[in-house]
Amino acid sequence: MAAAKHTTRKKNVLIIGSGFIARHVYEYFSHFLGWNVCVAYVNYKNPDIPASTLVKLPDHEPQLLTMLAKQQPNFVVICTGFSFVPDVEKNLEPSIDSHLVQALKVLNAIKVYRQTEKRVDKILVVGSSSEYGRFTQAGKSESEAILPADYYGVIKACLYKTAKFYQSTYGLPICYVRQFNVTGAGQNSRFVVPSICRQMVVAKEEGLAAKEIDIGNVDAKRDFIDVRDVARAYEAILQLGKPGETYNVCSGEVLSIADIILLVSSLIDIKPQMHVNQALVRDLDESRATVRGDNSKLRALGWKLSFSITDTLNSIIDYYQQLNNKQQAG
Repeated sequence: MAAAKHTTRKKNVLIIGSGFIARHVYEYFSHFLGWNVCVAYVNYKNPDIPASTLVKLPDHEPQLLTMLAKQQPNFVVICTGFSFVPDVEKNLEPSIDSHLVQALKVLNAIKVYRQTEKRVDKILVVGSSSEYGRFTQAGKSESEAILPADYYGVIKACLYKTAKFYQSTYGLPICYVRQFNVTGAGQNSRFVVPSICRQMVVAKEEGLAAKEIDIGNVDAKRDFIDVRDVARAYEAILQLGKPGETYNVCSGEVLSIADIILLVSSLIDIKPQMHVNQALVRDLDESRATVRGDNSKLRALGWKLSFSITDTLNSIIDYYQQLNNKQQAG
């Protein structure tokens, strides 16, 4: 079912960014809701998104305005930039460009576009739970202060301030999202959950009864949410969210990395042996031992979780099993 009660009139949607999350949002908006979707990519031309749907994001305002006039979007979703934190820390300049500069260009073009064309009804700007910084056991609500403790959080906090500036100064109908640990089928295997699933799938298909899992801090507890529930959350916010408001996109529940390993091992029927790789342990793991969000504001829009952690893990396991079968067949 759709995330919330709303009209079913077909929408034109422009997604800025073409990564893992954008691909799933495209699929849900296009295939399930029947909306017209265009995906503007910055550098990565995602092969899992139809080429007919993809356009290169222009670098300059006149071309951005031409793109907006052609697409005539009701909704714009800005989800640019890579979110693998070690990459962000090693590549600050391109990270700032992809997360912040590209979003600023798009928002400014929309500001100009709306001076003559009021068609853009809602803009969704995607931030991160890293903006909150350090966590306690309790779930973070949107009203709490943002005190980022790493480069990724700082960049996203700047994005939040940019979005608030365009919303309060120019009246752009912006809703801001702080999403937590998104995962699902097709996510890069450098992320912890697909890494665990991939290692175990490979071991099982090699006929091993046990597998040593190379992992970072197994005690870290994270608020994991299925990317398919994220797509539904975006729909609810675009349809019913209030401009100027921030919404946490999270499950509201936490699992430790050790819990994930044990769940995957039970689903695949293989015995795990956990090996802590110090190179994978982040400096912030102690201060962010438990990362939990409060999703009550999102649920007030009618959204609810549709996929359990078992559903999510099964989808990732199936993805790697199919990928291995294709590689063997090829």
